[in-house]
Amino acid sequence: MLLAMKPGLLSFLLGHLLVGILAGWSLLGLLLWFDVAGLKTLIQHSRESWLVVALLLFGFAITFGSLAMGTGVMGLKHRKEQDPEDGGHLAPAPARTRRR
Repeated sequence: MLLAMKPGLLSFLLGHLLVGILAGWSLLGLLLWFDVAGLKTLIQHSRESWLVVALLLFGFAITFGSLAMGTGVMGLKHRKEQDPEDGGHLAPAPARTRRR
């Protein structure tokens, strides 16, 4: 299935992934800079501070990268939805029900 993806889609996903990782690492940097909940102090007094930072970087990258990719995919429109006549806006469809 991965081989069947279009090159444009792969670059689309990679771009969103990189933006999400950058946003996550920026948030982590702010959390450490302002020492929220004493996090920076705890890391500084740890013997394995490099491991703690590496795990935080990995966790924030996975979380925010996945969030950005999911947001990008959910924002895509199908070709049917991009009808120029109605501007690409979706309208509710009537639901068919059976009377009991």
